[in-house]
Amino acid sequence: EGKNLEARKDMSMAAFMSGLCLSNSGLGAAHALSHPLGVYYKIPHGLSCAVLLPYVMEYNLPVVTKKLAKIAQSLGVNLSLLSETEAAQKAVEKIKEVLSQAGINSNLSEWEIKKEDFSRLIKDAKGGSLNNNPRDISDENLIELLYKMTGLY
Repeated sequence: EGKNLEARKDMSMAAFMSGLCLSNSGLGAAHALSHPLGVYYKIPHGLSCAVLLPYVMEYNLPVVTKKLAKIAQSLGVNLSLLSETEAAQKAVEKIKEVLSQAGINSNLSEWEIKKEDFSRLIKDAKGGSLNNNPRDISDENLIELLYKMTGLY
């Protein structure tokens, strides 16, 4: 809606707030994989980051359990009967719900990403924001993430 000034203002504010969050938290695997997906498949960056987010949250869960539990609480999850790990898993589930409510598919199958491209996608994701991922991530881990987020798994 290019002519809708209110929508443009809201998108501008959302981008600004996102930038603030990213500059404080750092970037990780979702962001790192999103760049080559945009280059080779023309997938919008925000879309690929959004789709990858819950998969990367699940992968990182063992080392950011406490943080994810806090996210669950901020998303309205009652933590009183949950272990910290269960609460962290609820954060992932809530993010999936939010994405679904926004009309974002749970994977990128519609983009027909080829598994033959996985090695190139991983190579191009290396360095930069991938180094900031809270949990070390191997090529095998990245392949598993790609399988899940492409719907090929």
